[in-house]
Amino acid sequence: IDTYNDYFTDKLRYHIGYTDAWWSVYGEGRSSFAVNDQRYAYYASPAPAGTVNFKGQGPESDTVDLNQAYVTVGNLKEFPLSLKVGRQELSYGEERLVGAFDWNNIGRQFDAAKLRFQNDWVTADAFISRVVIPEDEKFNVDNDYDYFSGIYATSTIIPKNTLDLYFLARNSQAGAVAAEPSPQSAQPSPQDIYTVGGRIKSLPKQIGNFDYTLEGAYQFGNYHDLRAGAPAERLKQDAYMFII
Repeated sequence: IDTYNDYFTDKLRYHIGYTDAWWSVYGEGRSSFAVNDQRYAYYASPAPAGTVNFKGQGPESDTVDLNQAYVTVGNLKEFPLSLKVGRQELSYGEERLVGAFDWNNIGRQFDAAKLRFQNDWVTADAFISRVVIPEDEKFNVDNDYDYFSGIYATSTIIPKNTLDLYFLARNSQAGAVAAEPSPQSAQPSPQDIYTVGGRIKSLPKQIGNFDYTLEGAYQFGNYHDLRAGAPAERLKQDAYMFII
């Protein structure tokens, strides 16, 4: 069996933006190239109905596409609320649960509406979004059946620390798994999964030469496993996370 796979990747980003006192616009394109990658861009066995296995240049190729394009309304220096609408990155905390996945050659984007509240001691985002599906040789669209929403708040109320509190929801319908014919990342099965958690992190150089992070979360809900032989009914999700 040939296990040798030597390939080259390259990622370019190019952007343009305009900022006024109470609004701004931003656009960013991305070229993610891969050469000689022998892996499949999309492969499932059996492939879900409506999807097709596709090789192309592998899962890290997305030759030319839109990375971000959004409008922001508001001026947080003058008023505590702002709104950002459009294709954007969502990144919170250590990016363990929500992140731009930027080390990957493609990354992760969301078509989202995000409302931000900010004052001297707290910043809180409330958002609703649909996850963008990477698909080479086609314009990337979001998954019409896959919703990701939540509230994420960060506060400096604890001296020498930042405190994060969050609630996240992933709600996917039956059509999500086959929303596009050849996605370069597996799409979710039907699910209603919720995560509640918090994180406390010391501010740099505030506790001598030491720093620390503590984070914990509880996840609950249910999902439908679509693999062959899996139970027909939805399964319960019950998970915990603790990081020190």
